[in-house]
Amino acid sequence: AAVTMGQVRQALRAAAWDEEQPSAVLTRAARLLHLSSPESMATVLFGVLDPVTRTLTYAAAGHPGPVLASASGGVRLLPAGGLPLGIRLGGQFRDHQVVLEPGDLLVVYTDGLIELDRNPVDGEQALLRAAAAARDDPAADRARLIVTQVLGDRRPPDDIALVTLTVAQVPLSHFTLTLPAIPGAVPLVRQALKQLAEAIRLPPERSGALQIAVGEAVNNVVEHAYGITPGPLRVQATVEAGALHVVVEDEGRWRPARADGGGRGLAIMRALVDRAEVAPGARGTRVHLELALAGAPAPAP
Repeated sequence: AAVTMGQVRQALRAAAWDEEQPSAVLTRAARLLHLSSPESMATVLFGVLDPVTRTLTYAAAGHPGPVLASASGGVRLLPAGGLPLGIRLGGQFRDHQVVLEPGDLLVVYTDGLIELDRNPVDGEQALLRAAAAARDDPAADRARLIVTQVLGDRRPPDDIALVTLTVAQVPLSHFTLTLPAIPGAVPLVRQALKQLAEAIRLPPERSGALQIAVGEAVNNVVEHAYGITPGPLRVQATVEAGALHVVVEDEGRWRPARADGGGRGLAIMRALVDRAEVAPGARGTRVHLELALAGAPAPAP
């Protein structure tokens, strides 16, 4: 089983590089799995979450549907379907979408959780009750609470995996990220900025300008601050005195300053935001970007 799961993960990762829709990812993964291990079979649920619109798009290959415990009080099983990978080459997979509202709890799990007594109907009902209890207890370790409540004092005959996802009820007003300075950090910073821009109702053109400016600062850290071994990248965004402040910091050394006093990246940042300051030092470089919000005067240059 462990070997099969490893093959399935590799097939999914390879497929996800070339396909955008979850159903297309499963279709390609099924072909890859058939080529590498034609006797293998596995159920899969593959999804992509847009953190800005809070839209989850997913497709299932014989896997149980997620459970959605809504903040409004309802609890339901979301649709799934599809045949497991390895059952038949060229199987049809369907994309499903759900928008997660603030306070919602999404539960994704393996069938070992609902087939304790070989009665998946009763198992699903127990899971729905446990998901509702977990939604209503924000202080709890929700995944552990659900598993404990469903299992009771029984020992599961099969392995169990469970993942919970909760949407914060309070809109994002600030954030602090500490990430490794690698290319994969760039989209994570971009997503956080998009969420913040939406929460503070930043106009689209201002939001776009901010993302490009911050992207320049983050890319400079990724490309120039460190050598072979990446160090930390810190990004902090706050709203103060009618302006949005974004600080990008590292603990490395950028390339030496140009003789004319600046480079293209700094010029771009200064053209896109109301203020851009770069402070290199012995312990790293600090970039401070400031963007005036609606109704507030732009800072003095």
